[in-house]
Amino acid sequence: MKTGLTTIAMRLLLAGALFASNAIAADFQARLERDSAGNLVLRWASESGKHYVLETSPDLITWTALEDGPVGTGADLTRTVLAAGTDGAARTFWRVSTLASGPIIPVGLFDPNLITTWNPGILADSQLGLALTERKLPTRTTIFRTLQPGDDLNAAIQACPEGSVIQLAPGRFTSPTTVMLNRGIVLRGSGSQGADAGGTTIACAESWPDNDTVVQIGYTPAGYTADSACYDYGSFAKGSFLLAADAVKGSTTIKIGANAAQFKAGDFALIDQRDDAEITAAAMFKREDSVAGRQVLRSISQRVEIASVAGDTVTVASPLHWTFSTAKSAGLARSPRAS
Repeated sequence: MKTGLTTIAMRLLLAGALFASNAIAADFQARLERDSAGNLVLRWASESGKHYVLETSPDLITWTALEDGPVGTGADLTRTVLAAGTDGAARTFWRVSTLASGPIIPVGLFDPNLITTWNPGILADSQLGLALTERKLPTRTTIFRTLQPGDDLNAAIQACPEGSVIQLAPGRFTSPTTVMLNRGIVLRGSGSQGADAGGTTIACAESWPDNDTVVQIGYTPAGYTADSACYDYGSFAKGSFLLAADAVKGSTTIKIGANAAQFKAGDFALIDQRDDAEITAAAMFKREDSVAGRQVLRSISQRVEIASVAGDTVTVASPLHWTFSTAKSAGLARSPRAS
């Protein structure tokens, strides 16, 4: 049920004339007008933070939602209701309603088991404590060194103080091996348009099967270019610690008994569990078990960052998107770290 006030605008085509009127009194008024491109737009004065719903009707009885959710900014809002050159019905009504709160999701519309909290991206600058940029990236302005094509990228990365920037000049940088970005620094190019258009391109001289990774972010032991916690493949394989209790969806705690001492704040890890009959997936690039001579894959997994460790419990930085069950041999594998 919608709550709040409503304003209605009506479009009448009479001898080519266009009329707009408000049929219901409200604390705001919507009006129809033509923009510079000839589109018919609905304009109304919005209140900051208020949610609005746009609907249309041919008869003031049956209403169809055009858009649900525009939020007021304190300035006028406009929405195109009829594109330029488009012939609409001879009589059409539009209305704008305010909601007392945010958009309403009916109870029972979604199975709670299919809903998860999703808040990806960089949420804060834990390294220097500076405000994030508008693009939600850490602010880094201290240039350690500006490199030219032909300079040693890996040597510069290892010499760069954490929190600083290595600036790459325009051009093509060809590294003899994978560029290992395994420290808290910024490797900043001169544009994503590529070397031929004045930007920066990084290439790796090695190719598969020796190495086909150009830039690797994070630490792996010498000679490795894959995270052994994620890619259970040959020599990359890394064992996991079985959970001592179910890790419930939406929680941030994982109990692994005495093995919690193998983790520390800042570590990255992978939590996963064995597949059941409901899951069918490809076998590549995931962990697997051998049970009674049969391959059992671990398709459901989540990468986590360790926030803290206390006793037998590991606390992760973001909620789990799935319940990881001891009945399915759920386990936690730590990604490699330098020490």
